This record gives sequence, C-alpha cells and structure tokens, in this order.
Amino acid sequence: MKYVSIAFLPGSCGNFFSRCLNLLNNAHCYKMPDDIELTTSNKLKILNYTSVINKSFNTRNWPEFEFTYDFVEHDPTLPPDAVHIVLGHPVTDSYSHTNPHDLAGRDDEVYNFYIDTGDHFEWAYMNALFKDSSLQANWFQNGQAMLRNSDVHKIQLKNFLSDWEDFKVEFIKTCTIIGRNPSIHELNAVKTLYGQWKQTRLEYKDLDSFKKLLGFIRDN
Repeated sequence: MKYVSIAFLPGSCGNFFSRCLNLLNNAHCYKMPDDIELTTSNKLKILNYTSVINKSFNTRNWPEFEFTYDFVEHDPTLPPDAVHIVLGHPVTDSYSHTNPHDLAGRDDEVYNFYIDTGDHFEWAYMNALFKDSSLQANWFQNGQAMLRNSDVHKIQLKNFLSDWEDFKVEFIKTCTIIGRNPSIHELNAVKTLYGQWKQTRLEYKDLDSFKKLLGFIRDN
C-alpha cells in the first residue's frame, strides 16, 4: 500500500488538496458511505463544495463542513494497491494523522508532503481565520522544520491561487511522485472540485475588507 502524508498550515488548503487526491481511483482519505460504489463520480458527489458555495463568512459553519466525514485510519480491508491519504497540521508527536509510519508495514511505501505557503503566508493565515481554523504556534515552527527537510516533498500553494492550469500541473506533479497517472475523467473531476473550491476561499481583493471586519485594519 502507498501512504501519502499531507502536512499543512491552517489556511493553506490541505483539506482541499486531500479531497482532490481522494478522487483518484483506489485512493482513500475520507470514509465513504458503505452503500455506494467508490467511483470518481460518486466520490465527487460526496466531497463537493456545493453546500458552502456563495455562503458568507457569517452564515456558514466551515469546520462542520470539513469534518462531515471521518478520516480513514487503519483499515485492513483496503486492497494492497490502495493509496491511503493522511493529513494534518505539522506536529512532532510520535503519532498523528500526518505520521503514517505507525500505519505502514515493511512492504508499504510512504510519501511525505508539505504545502509551502511561499509568498502567500499572510494570505494563508487570513484564510485560516476566514474558515474558522484553529491556530497553534508550534504548527508554524514545525512547518519551518518541514521546509528545511529535503526528504519532504513540497507542494507550492502559489499554484493553487492562480488558475486551473497551474493547479493541474501541481496536482499531476504530486500524482507522479506517488506513482499515479490520473485519467482524463479523474482530472475533469478535480477541475470541477477546483472550480467549486475557488468560490469558497478568501480572495486577495477581499483581504483588506476582511482585515477591517476583524480589526486588523482600522479606519482613522
């Protein structure tokens, strides 16, 4: 089995990226209902953003949306060629959602990724507040350590924030690292999810107005 760990700072789109990976055939991150066939189309119906699109900051419960479905943890019924995706904020505990080594066996493959905010650190921080994420200083410190770790593959947040073509390149790059070649059908599903997700994130043009709402910027 392949274990794929996605570590990320609050607000840097790790939950979204894990949903994209979950759309791949035989990829598992979120527990799906038992009565559906795990096709890409069916998974998209479950992991989509339609229930929160166009809802304002004050009218939607983002944490409730993101945690509608539990994570798949140790599941002995997964086939040996499955991709098991685990995710979470950067931690140093011996066990966490982002430490798949406690789950992987001797013959399994483990891939560690970290979403690099790059020049968009402030945007990610404000997006975390926009989506009511928890914030802990040690996550940011541990994130710096992951950036310096050459054994950790880096995913570039900047390519999430431009357009679909840039994001597609970043997504395919990750898939290539873990030995997956997404089909046209899978990429179309990811494109649909990307288009929905874009309508839920904090846009740069709205950054100052959101800062004013929270008191980061005050009118003189």
